[in-house]
Amino acid sequence: MFNKFDILLFNNLPEGETLHVHCVSGYEDIGEHAIRTSEYYRFSFRYNIIQANIAWCNIWWNGDRPLVEKCDFKECRWYFQQDGVYLKHIPQNRLEWESDWVK
Repeated sequence: MFNKFDILLFNNLPEGETLHVHCVSGYEDIGEHAIRTSEYYRFSFRYNIIQANIAWCNIWWNGDRPLVEKCDFKECRWYFQQDGVYLKHIPQNRLEWESDWVK
């Protein structure tokens, strides 16, 4: 009934660039965080099938936002880079391109 998900957001942007995130898990506002280059932010939540709660994040860098909306694994590793956003495909240990940055 309760599946645990770990979300990791990695800032792989150029040196000195800050990635901003504001996440909500279920009904809990996790708050806004500034992630420096080469650092990451991690949070976990438990998916409740009955309440159908989800986690989501607003993410931005230099006024641009990515268009990402999925996570198919129990541990989601998002990599935010200058050329776009990547999701790590853990079983195959590779990054998959997911989105450009959009205004």
